Amino acid sequence: MRLSRPTPAQSRGTVWRLDEHAFVVEPFGPLTRARRDEITAEGERMLRVMHPDTPYDIRFGAVRR
Repeated sequence: MRLSRPTPAQSRGTVWRLDEHAFVVEPFGPLTRARRDEITAEGERMLRVMHPDTPYDIRFGAVRR
């Protein structure tokens, strides 16, 4: 499932998608450790609101072109 509206992370050069048991972040370029931590924290906050009783892994992948 793709998110229907852009998230703050999408405007910063990433695509987020929710798979069956994983929240996948695909950056358009390299991320610093600090930026990766910020995106992970934002994803965790969003998952707590959208799916409070469902465990998800947060994974980073590459954008497919």
